[in-house]
Amino acid sequence: MSASLQYHLGLNYAETEEISSGEEHLVRCNEKLEDRRLDHRCVALAISTLNQLGIIWCQRSETKKSLEFLKVKNLFFIIGSIMCPLHNLQELCSRLYFQNDERK
Repeated sequence: MSASLQYHLGLNYAETEEISSGEEHLVRCNEKLEDRRLDHRCVALAISTLNQLGIIWCQRSETKKSLEFLKVKNLFFIIGSIMCPLHNLQELCSRLYFQNDERK
């Protein structure tokens, strides 16, 4: 299964309060992206995946683990901004955000 599909399945599960299943898919997505996180085609998905994992752990009141994911996400955002023209990265992130927003 592709990383993008794993992400969207994980997001759907997390939004329907099936947090454990959502986490499983998001972790699989994160693993699939491990070697490609800095690829300009994958950086927005990597950032969103780490952000969602941070949110899941925050919902579980595991703030330290949540903060770890969010710190890594911020690092990838900074690196991705340098490697990928900023307007492209913002466009990718906003597309992903609006796709998620439309499902609600």
